[in-house]
Amino acid sequence: MRISYDNIVKGRSKLYDELLLFIYLRDPDEGLVNKSWEEFEKIIQSNTDALGGVIQYSGSNIDYLNDVLIRCSINFCPVILDYRQEICPKDLDITNLHMLRIGTDEEISEKSRSRIYEVQLSREIDERGDPIYGLVDITEKFWNKLN
Repeated sequence: MRISYDNIVKGRSKLYDELLLFIYLRDPDEGLVNKSWEEFEKIIQSNTDALGGVIQYSGSNIDYLNDVLIRCSINFCPVILDYRQEICPKDLDITNLHMLRIGTDEEISEKSRSRIYEVQLSREIDERGDPIYGLVDITEKFWNKLN
């Protein structure tokens, strides 16, 4: 597998005052940088001071995104997805996420239409006996914490 991205930078998030690794993910072969997964994994692992990873993605290849989320969740805890679309796709695997932001606004502000969700494990299980994960809207909590 090859991974395509525009940039990887370290920074602090607005919600956590912890050092995070921000990955600006692109669809395969559309980014400024294209690396094998092994090369990308070395970059992630060399940033051991980062508490977690924030993946920003605005593409439409959900299978690719799910694969990247699975691989990143092995190296990071938590993984936060900044999904730059209006709605969350049905086939997005949220089990490897800690938080999810959905919205096309560049800037996150109280006036934006973006929503912020925390991924939580439900007490219920599905028909195969697997746990069910759900999204809890924490947008208001997010802004209250910042103010």
